[in-house]
Amino acid sequence: MSDRQTLKPGVILDNEYEIRGVLGQGGFGVTYDAHDIRLETRRAIKEFFPHDMSRREGDRKIAAYSGIHNDQFEWGRARFVNEGKLIARFSHPSIVKVIRIFDENNTAYMVLDFVEGETLEKWAARNPYPSIETV
Repeated sequence: MSDRQTLKPGVILDNEYEIRGVLGQGGFGVTYDAHDIRLETRRAIKEFFPHDMSRREGDRKIAAYSGIHNDQFEWGRARFVNEGKLIARFSHPSIVKVIRIFDENNTAYMVLDFVEGETLEKWAARNPYPSIETV
């Protein structure tokens, strides 16, 4: 997914979250660095945006490529929302807290606590053969 497909810095989501930049991109979505305007805190926001079956129309709205992809997109979006609801039930230091979920731009967003630290990808590069003690 190219950068032109991500939300631009300054975009406001749900009248509450300002996009500051992209933290990462994967097969099913984009994770943004965001500012919670009301609480004045840093957040991470996951956007459901599966690049193999959808595209961004204009600056914001997500659309499935075709009717066949629309059913798959809706199925995936429902699973994304259910995953967020499930994760929100947990309270554990190794699980990032889900703050809320909302729909906008024809897709779903998951707002999470922002956690400073090393990415899993960087950690795995430093620990190619981790022992049980390092995990």
